[in-house]
Amino acid sequence: LDDAETRRGISSLNAQSGNKLAILAGDFLLARASVTLASLQNTEIVELLSRVLEHLVAGEVMQMSAGPEQLTSMAYYLDKTFYKTASLMANSSRAVAILGEQQPEVCDLAWQYGRHLVRAVFLGGVSKQSAGGCAWWCGT
Repeated sequence: LDDAETRRGISSLNAQSGNKLAILAGDFLLARASVTLASLQNTEIVELLSRVLEHLVAGEVMQMSAGPEQLTSMAYYLDKTFYKTASLMANSSRAVAILGEQQPEVCDLAWQYGRHLVRAVFLGGVSKQSAGGCAWWCGT
């Protein structure tokens, strides 16, 4: 969705082949993932991972429509990061616990683990950027 030339040091697909092909490639991967997800025949897991897609779109909209005040707000940054990245990790972690037939408390802990893991990685990236450098997870 952006015009980045690279992703984590590697030439991006949109830079190599254009946005249209990059979007179609993403659509294809989403379709394959949806087929695989449906094969689990578990509506709770389908619901969890569908929520991830909803959050991803909401996060992209947040990023694309942010005003100057929002761009300097840590709370806004954390919300956007949750929607764009942490939701995937949190809900995927919960899905693994559910599929592993864990107790509800363990499923909740798995969700929290995924959320906090991404938060820690991104806050570490912000701190490295502030110090003048950036690790691979910053997207540069």
